[in-house]
Amino acid sequence: MTATSASIMAAEPIVTPLPKLQIKKVLTLPEAGVTTPNTTFTFTATPHSFNNDTGQTGKLPQLAAASVSYTNGDVQDNDGGTAGKQIIKASDDLLNGVPFTEAGQYTYLIKEVAPSQPAEGGQFRSSLAEYKVSLFVSKQLDESFKVTSIMIAQTKMDDGNSVGTEQKTAYSPSAGATGTDNNFKFENSYDKEVGNAPPTGTTATADDKKGFVVTNTVKGNNTSTTQDFTFKMTITKPVGSKSTDQQYTMNIVDANGQVIETKKVIQNYEEAVTFTLKAGERLVVSDVLLGSKAIVEETKRTQLAILRL
Repeated sequence: MTATSASIMAAEPIVTPLPKLQIKKVLTLPEAGVTTPNTTFTFTATPHSFNNDTGQTGKLPQLAAASVSYTNGDVQDNDGGTAGKQIIKASDDLLNGVPFTEAGQYTYLIKEVAPSQPAEGGQFRSSLAEYKVSLFVSKQLDESFKVTSIMIAQTKMDDGNSVGTEQKTAYSPSAGATGTDNNFKFENSYDKEVGNAPPTGTTATADDKKGFVVTNTVKGNNTSTTQDFTFKMTITKPVGSKSTDQQYTMNIVDANGQVIETKKVIQNYEEAVTFTLKAGERLVVSDVLLGSKAIVEETKRTQLAILRL
């Protein structure tokens, strides 16, 4: 009887990548006309509980700093299915280098720090969202403690309102910096107004012509300088704008650069306004959202009128 031998090979251990925790930041701009501001969004992570005990927050280590930066060069729309331009980025890993010393459930409240208004002007709509993030830590074969799974529950929406009943869901990390599947997100918007204060003085200056201007230039023999030409204008908000502004200001300015007070109008977006201009007069729109669309037409043509926008 011949003896046989068999080699027993040790199986390679299956290594499961440990999860990362990245915040998805969505910055919405109007579809056109507005440059992405230079800014950095930061976030805070406040210890909430250990194994559902809010009296054990001393056991929670500080998470890594999280921030997302934007520059004027960020122009790519990462969400073609939504109105406006969505520039999407992800923060660094909030778990990078964080030491855990005990197995259990570590819960944090995470929210965005109100951003500073950009140097370029304009205004952010801050995200007031808040999430309760639960990190489940297990002891590894090498005796270390690592996060093995993450659950999140959004408690406040971007407008600051409560989401109602708290529902935990598994954290879904981004597939890259612009992954659309990341359910741990904060959304902001940015709008900018242009225009200038009403002109002053007796002479029109270059500053008086900033923003949107309609000029009535009358040419020809025996033209009248006192006849009114009637126009109709509708200004609509920029596509994708999140601004809550509902009105803009328009002034009629005479040939000497002075506002005609009787023709100063505060007007609603999306509504047609009728105005008249004599030869040499112009309409100056102030405090209007950058990227707005204006449609202007002359409604009563008796002489040649040229619109210069």
